[in-house]
Amino acid sequence: MNRCHRASRVLVGLIVLLTQALALAEGEEPDAAALIADMYRAQVPRTAQYSRVHVTTSNPQPGGGRKSWNLLVLRKGYGDGPRSAITFEAPDKMRGVCILSAPQPSADGLGLWLYSPEERRARQISPLDPDDYFLSTKLNYEDLALAERETQPPNLIGREDQDGHTLWKVEARPLKDRYYSRIVTWVDDQSRLPVKREYFDRAGKLWKVASYRHTAVDGQPTVVALEVNDVQSRAVSVWKMEAIVYGAETLDPRRLEPGALGRLADDAAWSRLAPLEPASSAARSTDAE
Repeated sequence: MNRCHRASRVLVGLIVLLTQALALAEGEEPDAAALIADMYRAQVPRTAQYSRVHVTTSNPQPGGGRKSWNLLVLRKGYGDGPRSAITFEAPDKMRGVCILSAPQPSADGLGLWLYSPEERRARQISPLDPDDYFLSTKLNYEDLALAERETQPPNLIGREDQDGHTLWKVEARPLKDRYYSRIVTWVDDQSRLPVKREYFDRAGKLWKVASYRHTAVDGQPTVVALEVNDVQSRAVSVWKMEAIVYGAETLDPRRLEPGALGRLADDAAWSRLAPLEPASSAARSTDAE
């Protein structure tokens, strides 16, 4: 009887501990909306971020082929929102062309400007939509311009552990379902950076999968690569930083305005770009499968 009594006490103790652990885990779950807001903030550089980026896209469909571009990218967050300027190094026919995304002076959201070296001026193309594609790639401006997407209140739908990191799984439905019915995002608990996103079309079928790779650069968690796979067309687009440096925390916002695009490539900071180490040693893989 004593042994049975002791066994019962041990069993009750284990049940209590398990209940407490589950309650603690539930208490530690983040609010889904706050988590997504943290994710957008985590991607916006607090100090000026200069990088050299190689972009590729390939499409097996007839007429698709493969294309690539070399870019210089300057990003920084300000009180009125993120600013991102891109100048092309290659191909030669696009050298000197610049693209700017920045808050619009008299409207909500971000605007998009294009600078042509032939015209020597920047023209606003349109208000920026997070779903707009960058050139002929599958990369959209939600990632490139760090533009926030408007959604219905998101829901926390799961938790996964990967390589010692906790990942939170969040589902959101866009307010305007022109392209996607829902988006599922895996967010790293520690860095708050996105790890993976799945985009579902209006019929509910998986359309695109975005995989992110990030590492610490000068102590700042940084997304250094993004690969987007269109599972329906089998097109693949990749945004990969090859070199990066963080600059001044107080960079004058006028350096990231339409009138300054013609001088973007002359910034002395480009000469201080430091090559990123190979992915195998520099960054954790972020495939969340």
